[in-house]
Amino acid sequence: SALPTPAATPPLTQVPWDPSQAGARMIAFASTRFQGSVGAFDVYLFDPATATVYAIPAANTFADEVHPRLSSNGRWLVFATNFRGNFDLVRYDLQEQIVDPLVTLNTLDNEVSPSIDDSGTTLAYLAAVGGVTQIRVFDLLTGVAAVPAPIAALQALPHSPQISGDGHWLAFSATDVRGADVYLYKLGDTAVSSPPFVNSPADDVDPWLSQDGQRLLFASNRRGSFDLYEADLVSGFTNDLVLASSPGNDREPRYMGLDGKDVLFQSDRSVYEDRIMLFHPGTGIVDTLPLLHEIGEDDILGNGYTVPPTVDGPAPVDDGFFGFGDLHRKGPIFGRRGF
Repeated sequence: SALPTPAATPPLTQVPWDPSQAGARMIAFASTRFQGSVGAFDVYLFDPATATVYAIPAANTFADEVHPRLSSNGRWLVFATNFRGNFDLVRYDLQEQIVDPLVTLNTLDNEVSPSIDDSGTTLAYLAAVGGVTQIRVFDLLTGVAAVPAPIAALQALPHSPQISGDGHWLAFSATDVRGADVYLYKLGDTAVSSPPFVNSPADDVDPWLSQDGQRLLFASNRRGSFDLYEADLVSGFTNDLVLASSPGNDREPRYMGLDGKDVLFQSDRSVYEDRIMLFHPGTGIVDTLPLLHEIGEDDILGNGYTVPPTVDGPAPVDDGFFGFGDLHRKGPIFGRRGF
């Protein structure tokens, strides 16, 4: 059953999405602020323009709703829930305010870490099959979920899949015994690429493509802690987002809106542990979004990484949570009820 709406958080009763740029600037996140007493996560939206947090009572349950991601145009929200025991994916249409349980996608396995294109018809996500983690691409129009053969051929543990807004490109990272690298795959192609101007001998993770698939954000610990970088996939130039960096770990970057001028990310630089922050490259200012957060609660963008992903041996490896057990997810999120 759906949750009642917390009195302090207004429900999403008016459509915050519109076809203009303003409609693509919401922030989707998961938080324990309402169910903190039982440690469960719900999904929320935050509007930086009005500093308003919106609850989504039609989408949340008394189970966990995690891994929320918006399409780059801001209309479609996808997330994972363990309402039925295993983790399934859900699609929410912010324009029509309709919840789609994606019955033709979900299985008795776990499906997590989804992303969706701007048409709302193509999803990329992680699935567990026989203890092996797979990246699947689902076409809502045909009802077919497929594992791209070039990705399946990689001898590495995949994570963090993200599909571009135009639905043409897929970015993901994968870990083998050497560490983690970023990979790119054009849907329908026969090979994946590992851009040398993106990857380093260190761990390169958390890729996020621009709407047109021409720019790429990612995180890397090539300087010790994790910092943010942006690669121009046309020119082959990688820029260090040094003004967004901190002595702590800065992870899970993503472009805000269709223009991608601002960068959303997760950082542990705060005394309150992980915080969601917004970087404005034009001014070099990092907004800590104090009106989004509640002290003492966990507010996360997606997967809640805090240290680099590793594996204990040749991939694929079954490390408990269908290959995620040794990715060192954040304890309060992934140490509870089946995580």
